[in-house]
Amino acid sequence: MRNEEKSASCFSKKSKNKLSSWCKPCHNLYTRLHYKQNEEYYINKSSKQKEKLRKHIQKYKENYPCEDCHEYYPYYVMDFDHLRDKKINVSEACSFKQFNEELEKCELVCSNCHRIRTHKRRSGGETGRRASFRN
Repeated sequence: MRNEEKSASCFSKKSKNKLSSWCKPCHNLYTRLHYKQNEEYYINKSSKQKEKLRKHIQKYKENYPCEDCHEYYPYYVMDFDHLRDKKINVSEACSFKQFNEELEKCELVCSNCHRIRTHKRRSGGETGRRASFRN
């Protein structure tokens, strides 16, 4: 803001041995103003990214069969079954990185098999990767 002497801790690191030319408060102010002036651009950019990710998830669901019954179904019938450490619903991921991180903790199953798995887990039945859910 003002030309005043500031300590190095007021500046973000730009690279290994360099500091940003803007102090943190000034940079934050600039960033907020820039966003407000370009809000429509950023909203459109975000919407396009979300749509791209949504289509990717739909395509993923249609390209793989259910882990349990081995049938292919439309994307809206398939569920991601978390096996451990659930942070978010996979279909609500905001980035491809976030999607891939959650996907590693899941198996893709159809809605019916997912309900069967959930019931067996809650009633003390089988759990775990590729457990048999059919008698």
